[in-house]
Amino acid sequence: MNGPYRMRDLVFENYGYHPATYGEEALMVLTHKDEYGIPQRLDYAFQIERLKTKTTLIPIVSQCVIEKAKVEGQPFTQLSDHFGITLKIMPTDLSKS
Repeated sequence: MNGPYRMRDLVFENYGYHPATYGEEALMVLTHKDEYGIPQRLDYAFQIERLKTKTTLIPIVSQCVIEKAKVEGQPFTQLSDHFGITLKIMPTDLSKS
């Protein structure tokens, strides 16, 4: 890769801290018992921007959110042993630049 580049942590930019995506008590059914109550961040959304170049996809940072994927009426409380991340990305029209 030819530089210079800037790497952005989009989850951190939205929340202002590193939210846990694994080990929370809400995930007790699928989380190993040795890791209950030891929150960790396992999921990320990064953007690597090439500086001095127009970007064709722009992340909407305010919509980069942790998804807990909770389930009701099942013998489990969530769909995974960790939370996920959703992110909205908008294309830009470089022909108008």
